[in-house]
Amino acid sequence: MQKQLVLIGAKADLRFGLKQFQGLTKGLEKDHEVLAISSIFRVSHYDEGWEDWGQSLTVCFKIRTTTSAVGLYEYLAQRESALQKEAPRNLFQIYFLSYEDRVETSQNYNLPYPDFHRKPELLVPACEIYREYIHPVLNKDLAALGREQKDSNWGEFFAQGKVLRESQF
Repeated sequence: MQKQLVLIGAKADLRFGLKQFQGLTKGLEKDHEVLAISSIFRVSHYDEGWEDWGQSLTVCFKIRTTTSAVGLYEYLAQRESALQKEAPRNLFQIYFLSYEDRVETSQNYNLPYPDFHRKPELLVPACEIYREYIHPVLNKDLAALGREQKDSNWGEFFAQGKVLRESQF
């Protein structure tokens, strides 16, 4: 299979996020080619269903893989489940944001991720590492979509993504 460019996002509780992001990074680097890791951002607003989290962290990854979309979804679901067990109340989520320019709806996932363009906590980090990606439904690149979110007060820089490749925090 030809190598595919993929965007993945992750969100975690502020207290455990760096450790969980590091675990995700190590798994991705073992099984796929990690091309870029965004900055890590502290998210200051609350999404529906995340009200009891307090503050959270978010990060995005740009990877290249030969794994199919279905296979990658299954891999990410397994990683998410394993990493959720490491934090109280399972406060960890992985977002399968894009798989090349594929538009696909299945029982388990949708590509691109629904409302990706409306969630600054995913869009801004993704734009940082893959601004030229063209959203296949909206036909706009992430740079243009990111500009639409520039005035939203959603969060702040927390750390450089490269810390996730370091052995200790």
